[in-house]
Amino acid sequence: MPEPSRKPQRGCLFWGCLGGGILTLLLLGAVFALFWELREARSHYTDSRPAALPRSELPPRARAELLKRVEAFQTALQAGQPVSPLELTATELNGLIEAEPEGEPLRDRIHVRIEDGKLGGEVSLPLDELGVSFLRGRYLNGAATFHISLDQGFLDVRVVDFKVKGKPLPTPIMAKVRAFNLARKINQEPQASIALDHLRGIKVAEGKLVLVPKDSP
Repeated sequence: MPEPSRKPQRGCLFWGCLGGGILTLLLLGAVFALFWELREARSHYTDSRPAALPRSELPPRARAELLKRVEAFQTALQAGQPVSPLELTATELNGLIEAEPEGEPLRDRIHVRIEDGKLGGEVSLPLDELGVSFLRGRYLNGAATFHISLDQGFLDVRVVDFKVKGKPLPTPIMAKVRAFNLARKINQEPQASIALDHLRGIKVAEGKLVLVPKDSP
């Protein structure tokens, strides 16, 4: 008997919230790289309380329309049908993070911003999850900007700038963080890899994150 058809999952972290997912994975990777070298600077670069991040300003009706647009985009890709690029503003990305179940790990931890042609965000990450004793009860509160590119289904994400309390991280730390692709885990995830194979490119243009399909009309 044929297998029952399944409705394609919207997959916030793979499509609608791809930008937010990249930021979170990237920042968590950066935390691992930098905090092992910041034991003596713990009080300068971490806080005892999380930062209060802005909330999405997307009205319920606009959010519902956005979810339909994202689902239609993914459905067309899965069916191999031509579809126009998916363009998402920072407000829409934040709205998806709050609306989608898959966005729960990002809530209260990141607020996406797109400014001056760059993708960035305010972050507040609980460092207990790293399992490092001297960082228990501490939070990484700051702001970061990133460079994103996609080449033949391979996603490359690099830290451009990372500031904590308005000051950039030490040069040796930033040099190490900038040196490697922090989206490598996304490329190794089978579901994400399949999703990325449907795209010709990912870019930031005119204040939006743009996902360009291979068969874009």
